[in-house]
Amino acid sequence: MKKKAIIGLLTLFSTVCSATETYDDRTMQITAYATLNGTVHDMACEGNINDAAVYLYGTETPEYGDLGSDYAPYTFTAIDVDTSINEGTFEVNYLPLGTYDLVLVCNAHEDDFTRGGDILMLDENVVKTVLLTPTCRTISF
Repeated sequence: MKKKAIIGLLTLFSTVCSATETYDDRTMQITAYATLNGTVHDMACEGNINDAAVYLYGTETPEYGDLGSDYAPYTFTAIDVDTSINEGTFEVNYLPLGTYDLVLVCNAHEDDFTRGGDILMLDENVVKTVLLTPTCRTISF
């Protein structure tokens, strides 16, 4: 089921840059990618983010599926948890420009990419839609 609720458990920073390069008296556009990073706060996943990951889905996907399913995420990244403050950070590099739904999956360690049908525990409070565009800027949520 696809549901969006946005509250302050996830902070995102998106650095998106466009660059040019001169070659044989021609200028050509060489980038169409972005870096997305952020912080997952300690209240997410009912206070246990140790097994969580951030999954990125295209906004056109009809549901948020597991890694082996027909509706698998475009990509995902683990959360690097700082146990002293129980907060985590994540980063995804070289994302094609476009719009993505970011979903916090609390039991990502149980998601087996070789088969579909794994039951994901989504933190329904941490689903965000982000647009990555070809301008050099930072976006905070």
